[in-house]
Amino acid sequence: MFPLDVREGDEFSLDLQHAQRLRQSAERVRAQLNPRFQILHERAGTFRISNVIGTIDLGGGALIHVSPKVPTSTDWVAAATWLLTGSEDIEVAGQRRAGTSSLHKNLLEALARIYLTRLQRAYRQDGPIVLMERVSRTLPYLHGKLDVTRWARAAAWRPHMFPVSRTELAQDNPYTRGLMHVADRLAHISADPTVRNGLHTVSRDLSAGLPMSSRPVAPSTLLALPEQWKAYEPAWSLAKAILTRTSLFGASGSLTGVGLAIEAWPLLETLLAKTLADVQRVERASGHTYTYRMQGSVPLLTPSGALPQRPFSPEPDGRLFRDGQLLATFEAKYARFDGSVPSREHIYQSLSTAAACGASTAVLVYPEKFPPMSWNVSGFQSRPSRLIAIGLDMFRWPPPSHADSRAAQLIAALSGGQGGAASSVQLVAA
Repeated sequence: MFPLDVREGDEFSLDLQHAQRLRQSAERVRAQLNPRFQILHERAGTFRISNVIGTIDLGGGALIHVSPKVPTSTDWVAAATWLLTGSEDIEVAGQRRAGTSSLHKNLLEALARIYLTRLQRAYRQDGPIVLMERVSRTLPYLHGKLDVTRWARAAAWRPHMFPVSRTELAQDNPYTRGLMHVADRLAHISADPTVRNGLHTVSRDLSAGLPMSSRPVAPSTLLALPEQWKAYEPAWSLAKAILTRTSLFGASGSLTGVGLAIEAWPLLETLLAKTLADVQRVERASGHTYTYRMQGSVPLLTPSGALPQRPFSPEPDGRLFRDGQLLATFEAKYARFDGSVPSREHIYQSLSTAAACGASTAVLVYPEKFPPMSWNVSGFQSRPSRLIAIGLDMFRWPPPSHADSRAAQLIAALSGGQGGAASSVQLVAA
């Protein structure tokens, strides 16, 4: 029965023992990942997992691999990893991406191998991370800058003890601890012995025998790498992504839970940001200057009375400007699109946000693949005058040419160049 492959949103059944373990896993991911939406749904003896993709470890070798709810390519893991880890090249099959491999059929194994490759390459190039830090100590010999005031206070009874400060090279630092923490956790939950042994080896080499803390690294300590250690940037970016955007459980074999679970909807917002950045890049030769902005609230409701009335300011997922003028607002919706018309909630949210921003076009972005669809809008005095739905094909491996085609398709849709007749959306007050 295990490993069990399920699709996000589809129902499946488990025996009583594994059902209880799954409930415990859902509670653990709720506590650690703090997801925006509910993850586990249970009805009449069946289960449904929503809003996360990845690998769920029920303990005892029982794994559940959760794939996206929307249609995907055969190599959706590479696409999801690209969105999670940033713009660095993805090395799913060694030094080059050589197609889909049975070793990388789930997100966990892909990330573990990518992380191992990046960490090994950085270590071979620059060795362990060593930082200069200022330390203060009291020593029976003079080694460093003496704190004369502190020494004078105790010199009558401890003249042989010297409070000094000096600069030392330190291997025990937040960067090394973060890299080791991710390496050890990925090694624990990886099923590939080569990857597992490699991660243990590089983690040991990084520590160089120093006693390192086994506590999880706090996200607040995940700072930008110093410039002299830029070789570690690819591995560090992946470590930060795992520590801040995923639920990654400890190394104790008694713990069950989600081995590596990722909320899927933030990946769509990441793809939207990358697409708008591609629009900005591709259109530089057009004679127009495109810029974009992600998030940021805009006022929609202002209270006319006293408390408890409050204002309301929606936050568009993205805004696109041409020559300094607002062209369109964007709302990313990680949901299936039926191909006829967006849901009522999606329509009203996108149009009201566009109206608050004063945009002429409201755009709904979906993770599936479908050509842009456009509707004329009535009732907003042309602000907005159009609603566009577009599928960005989120779980497809994105070579540079595909990124350019995404940008060109979006520009064509905003310019009215997409095929098909526009429909009409009429909003009438209840």
